[in-house]
Amino acid sequence: MYLATFVTVMNAMRRVQTLLDITSSPVQTLMVATALLLLPLFIYDAFTLRRIHPVTWGGTLFIFAGIPLHSVVGYTAGWQNFADWLANR
Repeated sequence: MYLATFVTVMNAMRRVQTLLDITSSPVQTLMVATALLLLPLFIYDAFTLRRIHPVTWGGTLFIFAGIPLHSVVGYTAGWQNFADWLANR
């Protein structure tokens, strides 16, 4: 549930990433912020399960793969046209 909620929060994090600008690039800043927000999930798994659950690993990899992908694809004209079409359906 935390990972699913976290994905919806990513858009808000992108909007406030300028406030968290602690690295040289926006992608690095977002990855650092994401890692800090996912850290409690890893701590919870470590203490309750005595291991990191496979879904935690998979979801984290999925989230981290999406950050640079969004930066590459999210601002292209094709994607913007698709998003506009989807929003105005």
